[in-house]
Amino acid sequence: MYKQKIFDERGKKKLQLGYMTTDKTKAIMISDFKESFEKGLINIECNHTLQQMQMFVETNGQLGNKRGNTEKNHDDLVIAGALAVQGMKTNKWYI
Repeated sequence: MYKQKIFDERGKKKLQLGYMTTDKTKAIMISDFKESFEKGLINIECNHTLQQMQMFVETNGQLGNKRGNTEKNHDDLVIAGALAVQGMKTNKWYI
């Protein structure tokens, strides 16, 4: 289970189960994923994921797959990989 660090209105740190995806956290998540891939910290061997990564773009401040693609082209594998990198960054491993 992933626990995301959040801050309440008083600035007190809390841990919340799951990952709250907002425009801000999604941009950070994708940036971390891209950096990890480019530095060779992660190895993607799935051709479907690599194809989705090639179609993943930023358009007018929105992150996602290129507009106009068929229904077969999604970005769910990119998001799954980016979430995995966020989990790796916490340095907490569960079995």
